[in-house]
Amino acid sequence: MVESYEDFEVEYDTNLSRVRAFLSSTRSTSTLQESERLLREARRCATAMQGLAEVEGDAAKVQESKRRMEQEVRPLAEEVARALEAKRTGSTSSITSAPTTS
Repeated sequence: MVESYEDFEVEYDTNLSRVRAFLSSTRSTSTLQESERLLREARRCATAMQGLAEVEGDAAKVQESKRRMEQEVRPLAEEVARALEAKRTGSTSSITSAPTTS
């Protein structure tokens, strides 16, 4: 089955929506691990979207897919990693800390 840019975009949006829902609820280890998996899938979708946009020669879509990785996926991945680390160490301070910027 050949997937289009739009198919990957729908899957990407669905994955991030689920991650955001998990992060706004009780952060159990299992939901955080599922969030990690969903973020891997979102990265895969964003990479596919970028590749398809490059093939199509659509510079706007290329930039949009890059922006999604940097401004959407990366911060969520960092938050999930902080929350998982807090679960492992028994600390709550890293869960409430402000996100870092790079």
